[in-house]
Amino acid sequence: MNKNEPDKTISPIAEYAKILRGLELKNILLTRCVCNLIRERLTPDMKIAIRSASSYKKTEKDIIEIAQKYFLEASSQTKKEIFLNIECDYILEYASAQEINDAFFERFKKTSLPLNAWPFFREFVNNITSRMYIPPFTLPLIKNI
Repeated sequence: MNKNEPDKTISPIAEYAKILRGLELKNILLTRCVCNLIRERLTPDMKIAIRSASSYKKTEKDIIEIAQKYFLEASSQTKKEIFLNIECDYILEYASAQEINDAFFERFKKTSLPLNAWPFFREFVNNITSRMYIPPFTLPLIKNI
């Protein structure tokens, strides 16, 4: 490369930061929730398991929809019987000044997306367990560094 030519390569971190700066969260929608409690199995020695799944699609000019799903199962540590299931599906709508690609989304869903979506699931779980008249669950913070 000639010293007078600009460097046309870009690092993955710089590209990610550029796309991220062009994103603006417009809406968070709860699209589905399912809660099942088997009160007879409720136990104080509980274990909570949480899974999530994410996908994205471009819906219209400059709008990206991200589907974020959370699945919570609470079970007895000793009997391994599930007594509570909570599932929530969210759509997060973002305006994007840049084109989103798979490489960007793979990093985004592990870093920035949980910081946007997780507080809504935490609040939902705390609220719904309180309404079920069981001790409210306080889920941990997401600490992405």
